[in-house]
Amino acid sequence: MRSLKIRREDHLVFYDSYEAGILAAPRAAWTARIMGHESVSVLNNFKIYVTENIGPVVYGEENIKDYEARELSPEEEYPEDITAELDRVVAFNEVEALARENLHLNNGDLAKGIQILDARPGGRFTGKDPEPRAGLSSGHLPGSISIPFISLLGGNGEILENGKLREALEKAGVKDDGKTKIASCGTGVTASVIDLALEEAGFGEGFGKRRVYDGSWTEWAQRADKELILKDI
Repeated sequence: MRSLKIRREDHLVFYDSYEAGILAAPRAAWTARIMGHESVSVLNNFKIYVTENIGPVVYGEENIKDYEARELSPEEEYPEDITAELDRVVAFNEVEALARENLHLNNGDLAKGIQILDARPGGRFTGKDPEPRAGLSSGHLPGSISIPFISLLGGNGEILENGKLREALEKAGVKDDGKTKIASCGTGVTASVIDLALEEAGFGEGFGKRRVYDGSWTEWAQRADKELILKDI
């Protein structure tokens, strides 16, 4: 932030490439938020912005504003003493404890009522399809729910409108019970798409009710005991 000459009070708008639609921008926005940047948005999305002529577009490196040339006073420089909202992040040990409880509960019951939502494609969740990383087992955590992030997107790769978004989440099994929702994926990137979708649809409002398992499946498949990697095949 300091090297880019971004100020704490700047409104940051994150967006993905024209081709991607919505993919990594929610993760960048989520990171900024947990680091305490208050004014953050995700553009929904750049493809629509371009095709519907919503605003100007520039091309070429020479036309991109160079923030490194921005002159800031010492008071305007981004602070170094930042306190992260770590309650928004879930570490391996906490997820492992929840998974072990889920493994031994009756079908449908969840440890502490916490829902774990997996953004990976369905085939990787069930264990039918391989993970893109060689040697990494596919499958899912005990008690987790499959919500492929693309199921929350429209034809242009945009986040669905609120009504359709809520419908898609409820159909997948997300409960509007005010309890904590933990989003996971392959590497912690598209989990943030679920987190953003929950926010837009009004699920898990309030501090600490929406969290992201940062290590996600890549960490889980390497560290978890085999009994905690379930397959539906």
